Amino acid sequence: MLRHSPLLLGWTSALTALGLSGCAQLLGFDETSVAVDPLACAQDLVSSSLEPTPINTEAGGDAYAPSCGSSGALDQAIGFTAPITDYYVFDTFGASFDTVLAIYDQCSGQELVCNDNAGAVPQSELVRKFEEGQKALVVIEGNAGDTGTGNLRVSRVTCPDADLEGRTFPVELNTVSFGDDFGGACGGQGKEDRAYHWVAPKDGLFAFRADATTFAPTVTVRSGPRCSDESLGCNAAAGGIGHAEVVRRLKGGQPVTLEIDGVDGAGEVTVHIEERTATCPEGAYPSSGVTAAQLTPRVLAPSCGAVEVTGGVAGSRYELGDRSYSFTMAPVEAGCAATCNFELTAMEPMYLYVLDGDDCSGPELTCRMSTQAGGTYKATVPVQAAVGVPKKYTIVVADTYGQDGTMGRFDLNTSCSAICFAPPTTKPGAP
Repeated sequence: MLRHSPLLLGWTSALTALGLSGCAQLLGFDETSVAVDPLACAQDLVSSSLEPTPINTEAGGDAYAPSCGSSGALDQAIGFTAPITDYYVFDTFGASFDTVLAIYDQCSGQELVCNDNAGAVPQSELVRKFEEGQKALVVIEGNAGDTGTGNLRVSRVTCPDADLEGRTFPVELNTVSFGDDFGGACGGQGKEDRAYHWVAPKDGLFAFRADATTFAPTVTVRSGPRCSDESLGCNAAAGGIGHAEVVRRLKGGQPVTLEIDGVDGAGEVTVHIEERTATCPEGAYPSSGVTAAQLTPRVLAPSCGAVEVTGGVAGSRYELGDRSYSFTMAPVEAGCAATCNFELTAMEPMYLYVLDGDDCSGPELTCRMSTQAGGTYKATVPVQAAVGVPKKYTIVVADTYGQDGTMGRFDLNTSCSAICFAPPTTKPGAP
């Protein structure tokens, strides 16, 4: 038979009488310091080994309202604790219903991120960086009241496997002995390469530059923390010049992936990431086009050309100028399509390329070098209208020839056309 000492019975009586609040006072500390589990509301937990966690919203309640979802949807809350500091992918692919996925910092806390559809599929995906031991609440619900079953999968991002966040630039790196994982639009197939995470510390226009002396490097910048994320742009060094660069506007806290590769080799490379103060784009594209416009000191960089060339006395190096314009296309109705063609004309070869969006933040959509047509050089690129909403672009002209160190002149004109497709007609009496 268990026996209790008078002291223990006294403590028990005191705790029973005082409750939790009295317990805190009796033990000599402020009740506000009592630890509260930030995941106490979770209906399930992601295992430390990151095994898939079952989803079933059919028996759930409506406790949460993710910003990218709809009201009245049944949901399920699953707790997550990061086993190691890294980027993690959360997805509901393969679920039997149209999912909405949101991550909160804790129960009844702040929403960190939300996703409805991952691309063209009705399931959801999110990528987020967590510190070791950091907790989060993952909420799954159905879009437009949909319910069903599936699995929440959580996995660590394995590419890139290195991080430049918080580093002081320039930084000396090496692409040797890391394998050949990439070979994008700017080259690098068959050459060793390396990829890195980086996070923009603030809103701004950032230049990603690679310098090498033993090979011609390439730089690719992707829109997220994975090697599989969309490419914002790439650039390759010209022959004899070990300088490649990509420039994009980023939001503070936005993660990107930086891939360093080589056109003709691998080795030591110096990486610079710095903020630029230049205006980008430099102005709006005039409806009448531009005539005898002059290139200005370079801000951006094309995928189809270099940013620096040699020439002149003793192999002098010249930065190639460019000029950028914002352009907005009016929307079209459903069943219609519209195209605007930009035609570049110059007395010397130039590049003409287009970025998605009108703030120099989007992916490069097309890039062409002008070809000789009689006594001039011409290039044409098309842009498309969107249904129901204005479509914005950044149009960029860049030089290919800088031996004299001067900024070339060019004309840029536009022709637009539209077509609407009539719906099929059914003859009277036809089935």
